[in-house]
Amino acid sequence: SATIAAVSTADPNRKDALVTISEGQTGSVILGAGIGSDSGVIGQIAYDQRNFDIADWPENWNELITGKSFRGAGQRLRISLNPGTRQSSYLVSFTEPYVYDKPVSMEVAGTGFEREWESYTEDRMGGRLGFEKRYSDDWRRGISFRLDNVDVTDLESDAPSEVRDIKGNNALFGTRFYIGKDTTDSRFRPTKGYNFDLGYEQVTLDHNFGILSGTQRWYHTLYEDLSELKTVLETKIRGGTIVGDAPLFEKFYAGGTSTIRGFDYRGVSPRAANGDPIGSDWIINGSAEVAVPLG
Repeated sequence: SATIAAVSTADPNRKDALVTISEGQTGSVILGAGIGSDSGVIGQIAYDQRNFDIADWPENWNELITGKSFRGAGQRLRISLNPGTRQSSYLVSFTEPYVYDKPVSMEVAGTGFEREWESYTEDRMGGRLGFEKRYSDDWRRGISFRLDNVDVTDLESDAPSEVRDIKGNNALFGTRFYIGKDTTDSRFRPTKGYNFDLGYEQVTLDHNFGILSGTQRWYHTLYEDLSELKTVLETKIRGGTIVGDAPLFEKFYAGGTSTIRGFDYRGVSPRAANGDPIGSDWIINGSAEVAVPLG
């Protein structure tokens, strides 16, 4: 919050303004649990600090406990633990939105993911490093790198050959170039405008292939009530294709709440002889969703 007060000066026709700014709550801790058709029972423990300062080390334990340290530079630190019955995921990410006070952001992240699929278990650990430059006309461009190790274990006796071919550890290094544009009026709850992203990633090490993918979203307000709450229509088109020979854990799948409702999670896919989904080298799907505020 901010308060502005007039300060008298020697010139009776002029006054200075004294602006006092008080920082609000920028950090949060989230504890939760849920159940879904895609992921089963899953819990959440998350810490999010939107005004982090990696250089502000505590001088004593009291500063660390009370949260007076590691704050003030506008950086973001997020730590998220999501253990579950079908899948578990973990994330630690750090974002610097203005590298050297330029409209260039840097993100560093470590991730973990474990999921029991139809005939095997996927255990993925990895790291991310990305840079993005923002322009005054809403365009952006960036480059990102990832290093993953995907461990395929616990194969069932009828696991298809596409799974047996990638049994054990699979090392991946990806370099992605992308462009995008965002004209929406809000980053978190947009009510108008559009969001566009198109990129190509080249992956090497144990597997060599490329991924070309893009997503376009449009937002349009259908109705606004007397409380200025808005009913919004979101439409989306997503497409992608794989160049080369990718393992099945990098291919495209559809089905489930986030893509095609009414189908099982990853239920829209080419199938192996035993009926297991093995992914596709291309995908295109569209959706429309109306969000109605409850108050």
